[in-house]
Amino acid sequence: MGFFVRSGEQNVCPCCGGALKVIGSRERICIRSTGTKEILIIRWLQCQDCRRTHHELPDCLVPYKRYDSAGIEAAVSGEQLLDVAADESTLLRWKTWFSMLADYFLGCLRSLNLRYTGCAVEVRSDLPESSLQRSGTMWVMPPAGWPELSVRLPMVE
Repeated sequence: MGFFVRSGEQNVCPCCGGALKVIGSRERICIRSTGTKEILIIRWLQCQDCRRTHHELPDCLVPYKRYDSAGIEAAVSGEQLLDVAADESTLLRWKTWFSMLADYFLGCLRSLNLRYTGCAVEVRSDLPESSLQRSGTMWVMPPAGWPELSVRLPMVE
């Protein structure tokens, strides 16, 4: 038996902004950073306008990843006391995945900043920084969960 996930927000299609209708549900395994597995029952939604289908994911999940977002964030950000129950090859895959999409994520964070603050972010090119450092300087104090915010924006097709 799993936990049923249902958003309290009105869902709209990330592709066209159309209304979404529930057409079913399915089980999704979530591996917590402690190594415990949880079964989540997530809803399967279809857009009434463009007819594309989507899964309603809770904030603790990153699309296409089995581990929770807190564990992935800890691995990617290189926290000193890394306590994620994943093998070294999985941690390396997460870091590679993030570095490959870092420029896209950085653009998403700039877009979110502009949307919510109304101010454009000045790009710093004077110092050689990693993508993670450039992403972290988007805010004076980056909020916990910022990688989660950036991966939730729809990918451009």
